Amino acid sequence: MERVDSRWNSQMFKRRLFFVTSLVVVSFFFLAVHLFFLQVINSPEYKRRARAVAIRSVEIRASRGEIFDRNFDIPLVNNVNSFAVDLIPGEVTDGKIEEAI
Repeated sequence: MERVDSRWNSQMFKRRLFFVTSLVVVSFFFLAVHLFFLQVINSPEYKRRARAVAIRSVEIRASRGEIFDRNFDIPLVNNVNSFAVDLIPGEVTDGKIEEAI
């Protein structure tokens, strides 16, 4: 009787091990296929989205105007335009650097 039980337990263990191993292999296969689609097939879409987020122009209005003296004759402070440009060298071709600056 003990021999039958040990065979049955051994067969059940092998079945469970096969099932778990198969589940892990199939899961990794689906993950690999999904990563392939994300990185190879859909890469142009993600590059476009990344560039759209990285490059934008934002105009910030001044919260106040000119500041004058107490008689409103002489302006003490004027508004002056200020520009800031950030360039990523890897995204600018060699011929376009002078044009971008």
